[in-house]
Amino acid sequence: MGLFKIILIILFAKSAFAADPTIAQIGNERVKLSEFKKDYSRAKRLMASMPVPPTANEFMEDWIRFKVGLQEAKKNGVSQDTEVKKMLEQTLYKAYLEKKIGPSVEKIGVPSPNEMRAYYSKYPNIRTSHILVRIPFGAKASQVNEAKSRATKIYRDVKASKRKFADLVKLYSEDELNKNSGGDVGYHSMHSINPKYYQAALKTPQNGVAGIIQTQFGFHILKVTGRMSYDSAPKEPIRMAIFDAKRKRIFDGFFKQIKPKYKIQVNQKLLSQVR
Repeated sequence: MGLFKIILIILFAKSAFAADPTIAQIGNERVKLSEFKKDYSRAKRLMASMPVPPTANEFMEDWIRFKVGLQEAKKNGVSQDTEVKKMLEQTLYKAYLEKKIGPSVEKIGVPSPNEMRAYYSKYPNIRTSHILVRIPFGAKASQVNEAKSRATKIYRDVKASKRKFADLVKLYSEDELNKNSGGDVGYHSMHSINPKYYQAALKTPQNGVAGIIQTQFGFHILKVTGRMSYDSAPKEPIRMAIFDAKRKRIFDGFFKQIKPKYKIQVNQKLLSQVR
């Protein structure tokens, strides 16, 4: 190699080094100016709403604490802690999904008015009243069966009774919050109430009674008292529901592709015993 080429290589190396000098030495780590500027710019964007964003000096102090703390954590073997491993695994999982399906999720556009109206026609906001037979927290199987037996009897009485549903609520319901208001729980979408409860209401005609529906609270007997029109319904929750449905399709499709690569066995007998 000629002397001229060697000189050029040395000059280029010096120029490249000078273009990205070391802004700080923190323990055994040299911090390049470009790395610091990149993180500082990101921090200023995230803190743009603050009255006074951090200065470069303030951010450097925080950065030093972060780097020192990270090196101390490595020295003390914190990465081997069981809970820390779980947090790292969650971070890795989220980062992988962001990389693989994030671009597809970002392409989900704003739904059209016709799309929103069609979605809402399938999943309207429904108003219900209910009678609740509670299941005690941490209940044994015998207690659950006893509550179900009482709820079944009450449901038969409700179906046969000529009295107003509100009167039956006062007589039977164990929901003290709305017992004196006829059991009214207001309007709910499929995302704002227990899915089993909503599906039962969805299948029930106006002023119809359905039961018995089990949720985490107990056994319900419900009456449908209203269906909100599309024009009256808040539109942002509908847009979000459509977005979530499309994102779920992308998510489900991705795992449908990769799950067959792995041998998966689940002991359903043991799973059924988990409470």
